[in-house]
Amino acid sequence: MLIGSVFSSDYTNISKLHGLSFPKPWSEKDIADLLEAPHIYGMKYSDASDILGCLIFSVIADEAEIYSLFVHPSHRQKHIASDILNAFHADIEARLVTRCVLEVSEENKAAQKLYAKSGYHIFHRREKYYNDDGVYSDALMLEKNF
Repeated sequence: MLIGSVFSSDYTNISKLHGLSFPKPWSEKDIADLLEAPHIYGMKYSDASDILGCLIFSVIADEAEIYSLFVHPSHRQKHIASDILNAFHADIEARLVTRCVLEVSEENKAAQKLYAKSGYHIFHRREKYYNDDGVYSDALMLEKNF
């Protein structure tokens, strides 16, 4: 298993993986547009043949933001997300980041548990932020200080 940077040759596989993880997936173009923007980075977790997980984030000045963290459904509960998150934390600490923020659906209990174990806490709630075919849920804004 290897954690490394995302390259343009990975965009198709990352888009497919994102589609397995979210009800409104990002297209390959969405992934490309995002990762080719300034200050946006991607980390992937891969084995010899496949990308099993990915984290997309930004760093501007001393603040980072996690845009998305996702793992192939058949490889969940194998510490892949926590391994990527730990590698991400090491990366942003080396960049002298002092704060990281993200948002997560109040319905996503697994993600909330992962982030809480990693030291994140809720600092704000966006009511009815997510709309999944007419079913609304709140977004929890999380932060961690370094």
